[in-house]
Amino acid sequence: MSEPVTCIKKPEPAAHTPGPWQAVPYGIGFNIKASGNGLATVAGYDQHKTAANARLIARAPALLAHAEKSLMWLIAERDCHYECCSDPQGMVYDIEDQMALEHYDRDIDELRALIAAAKGAA
Repeated sequence: MSEPVTCIKKPEPAAHTPGPWQAVPYGIGFNIKASGNGLATVAGYDQHKTAANARLIARAPALLAHAEKSLMWLIAERDCHYECCSDPQGMVYDIEDQMALEHYDRDIDELRALIAAAKGAA
């Protein structure tokens, strides 16, 4: 199990161009822009897939920010659960509590890895 966190740190700023980003139609594709500056072009022959890809890319900064907030919440929830179900020595005896804590830990690890990969740290 991951160690409980006593202080939740604010996420480090990402190195990417800050949002919001927009997907602007351009020819057979879309330009992804932030503050009027072009960041990327998404093009393809399937207009529906191209539009869906452009929308997803344009929402990436907001999705990353929400993932970071969700990680902080998930850690706090896990720590609260641990505090409530552990004895003074830190032992958790109830199998359902142990399983819940393991689920929290897996989700926390997965979200940390996704955030790190999005920031280029993985």
